[in-house]
Amino acid sequence: MPIRRILRRQKNATVILGEATAIDVEARKVLLADGEVPYDFLIVATGAAHSYFGHDDWAPFAPG
Repeated sequence: MPIRRILRRQKNATVILGEATAIDVEARKVLLADGEVPYDFLIVATGAAHSYFGHDDWAPFAPG
């Protein structure tokens, strides 16, 4: 289930889909390709891709 759906009614959380270019820990800001976002608490979820170890033909039989 997408995290934005899980948190959609959470008034004290914001899900931002964007490209983070850096995190300024001292200033507590996430620098984005198109701006910056200040934060109090930060959770970084990078996503994932499956690896079939060079056997991409396995994908139809072992979906993620």
